[in-house]
Amino acid sequence: MNPTVTCLRRSAEFAALAGEWDALVREDARGFGGLDATAGTVWFEALCESFAQSADAIVLVARNEAGRLLGLLPLVPLSKGRLGVSFGLPSELHGGRCAPLLTQDGADQVLMQLLLAARRQLPAWTKLQFTLPDGEPLERLQAVRLRLGWRGQETDAGETAGFVLPADVAELQTSIPAKMRQNLRTAANKLAKQQLDFEVREFSQESQAAELLETVLTIERGSWKHEAGSAITCQPQQQAFYRALFPRALRAGQLLGLTLVLQGQAIAYVVGMVRDGVFCCLKHSQLQSQDALSPSSLLMQELLHMLVQRGVRRFDWMGLLEAHKLRWSVDNLIYRRRTLWIYSPGWRGRAQALIADLRAARRRRQADAWSGSGLPSQSEAMSCEVLGAHEALKRWSGSWKLLVKDSADDLMGLDATASTAWFEALLASRAQARESRVVTLLQGERLLGLMSTFCKRQNLLGQHLRWTSELYGGRTGLRLVQAQLPLAKALLRGLDRAWPGWVSLQCTVLRDAPSSRLLRQAAADLGLQVQRDAIPPTPYVHLKESPEKFREGVSRSLLRNLRASLRAAEAKGRLSWREYTEPTQADELLAMMLEVERNSWKHEAGSSVSTHPEQEAFYRALLPASMALGQLYALGLFLDDTPISYQLGVQRDSVYSCLKNSMHQGFGELRPSYLLKLELFDRLRARGVRTVDLMGVVEPHKMVWASPTPLYERELLTLYRDNWAGRLLMRWRRLRVWLAAKRRPAPSSSEAAA
Repeated sequence: MNPTVTCLRRSAEFAALAGEWDALVREDARGFGGLDATAGTVWFEALCESFAQSADAIVLVARNEAGRLLGLLPLVPLSKGRLGVSFGLPSELHGGRCAPLLTQDGADQVLMQLLLAARRQLPAWTKLQFTLPDGEPLERLQAVRLRLGWRGQETDAGETAGFVLPADVAELQTSIPAKMRQNLRTAANKLAKQQLDFEVREFSQESQAAELLETVLTIERGSWKHEAGSAITCQPQQQAFYRALFPRALRAGQLLGLTLVLQGQAIAYVVGMVRDGVFCCLKHSQLQSQDALSPSSLLMQELLHMLVQRGVRRFDWMGLLEAHKLRWSVDNLIYRRRTLWIYSPGWRGRAQALIADLRAARRRRQADAWSGSGLPSQSEAMSCEVLGAHEALKRWSGSWKLLVKDSADDLMGLDATASTAWFEALLASRAQARESRVVTLLQGERLLGLMSTFCKRQNLLGQHLRWTSELYGGRTGLRLVQAQLPLAKALLRGLDRAWPGWVSLQCTVLRDAPSSRLLRQAAADLGLQVQRDAIPPTPYVHLKESPEKFREGVSRSLLRNLRASLRAAEAKGRLSWREYTEPTQADELLAMMLEVERNSWKHEAGSSVSTHPEQEAFYRALLPASMALGQLYALGLFLDDTPISYQLGVQRDSVYSCLKNSMHQGFGELRPSYLLKLELFDRLRARGVRTVDLMGVVEPHKMVWASPTPLYERELLTLYRDNWAGRLLMRWRRLRVWLAAKRRPAPSSSEAAA
């Protein structure tokens, strides 16, 4: 067999091929080794419309002498480097179980001709990337690569879960684990007790595409994913893709969307594609405010009933393996995907392969070193990579956000100053931040932890490092997926690669937080000397369950004064409050802030934002970035059209962190800052905030909102490297402390008695 291969480059040619293309997309009845709906033309057309790279897509088509289609190889450019361009299947941009599309007739020979045609049609390519499920397609691709004599590299792309659906609904109940059945009964009882009725709405018509997308976006904005930055609402590229996909997939009868509606409001959704009796779950989420009702679980139960009734036999969760995906079947099926890189036979391809081999060898050496230093056996594939600040933000933005978690009960977590929006603003406004090096801890393609540092100064002893958050930050600490000692030690070891000449590291952490104790223990285990210096405490307040309960803890004299201030303000004009939450309001908010700051006592004292261009640049970058994530909330108080006070802060995990506030000193007799705070607290409570971090040091105006006012403590840690320079620096530090104590005058007898 000697197939003829042609190259298609225009969308009209792709569309003409649609029927034959889709006929080659076949599921595997034995498991999850076949091709899913993301390998079809509906998915490909949506990618072409929403991803810029797809403008240069090609489709290689192999036919026999009679013109019958034997195989297809669609390729899109993925990245461009100094050595050349990397290409891959369209699913490498966004997809599931895909592979070169082949018939059974001479599949190996057809695939070989397609790869040779790719070499001819793409002279600048250096490597081809294929992420495939374990099984026949991967084995065939490897065999053909070896026959061609081309170099390759294979890596693990993670595991994915799925399960077989029973033939009828009665069997479905017994196939769900007992614990999940109990959870479903508990959720149903909660609804019954509160006399709440829900309905399930189905989206299966093309005319419903826009409404489905809007419902999905509304729920995503109210989900934990939005705060973490992994929701569709935080990813414009994903929004564009699903906007293109929904009408096409609904028209083809492949897409199924369900929403759970409670009292007229959609509170959960699930969207997937059905093909050849397999349901591929694309997206699902729920409103965070409705977590107590378990709406996603109730909706998933309804979905499974519907799928069984329609004859669907398998459920594919897609994405990486997660615990919640294993709770729906007593007999889960786990399949693994692997990424195969095939390098071009030219010198550029050989150079690319050599670089990849060196990196793989380095990761193996690190894994071997860590496996003998306390790491659990399942973590042997961990690796450490050092990235520049901008590269780390670009590559790991979504995963980074998942490492930042706060605690509304005691503020022992990480606040929004540890988030990507804050880091991005530091990069935009601080030159030292742009010189940061980010140590990332990886397991395959999963981010386990990161630490960003910059060099404050360098002398004969070595490099003196700071966490990047030391430039401007709050409650920060180690960013780890789990608080495990081996992970913390691995991050600290990464400093040796990021800064080979480092001698000391300074970082501000919460004094009694678990992450701080973990950092100190990791440093001690690695032989690092640790110096601890106290920092003045910071106050915070719990908002209580109602305004009335909260006001019980507020000073009565303050409340009387505020009532008098309201009466005085009414005599001068009209008081009004303005909220700022949308990215389109960023410029307006900054202008209002600067106007208040210029008219405040801080401006005359030289401590306002308006007197520090660096701070102004920081907030100019922070406001739109944090607003886009739905984290920033600001409130302004106006007398007629004049701003007289403002409060700026960020909300995350039911905690509001107060960043900046000020008042117009010309209206000081009205106590505008106190009026604003009282209104702010009520509005934050309505937004789901439980705790307000007043940030900064203890000041009288922060201590009037609760009696007693709770405090948390931070400390400055200095870690000294375990070498001669680090030990010398530590001894010099102790000597200076001892000398300072000796010079300090002794207390008088009266002071001693006191």
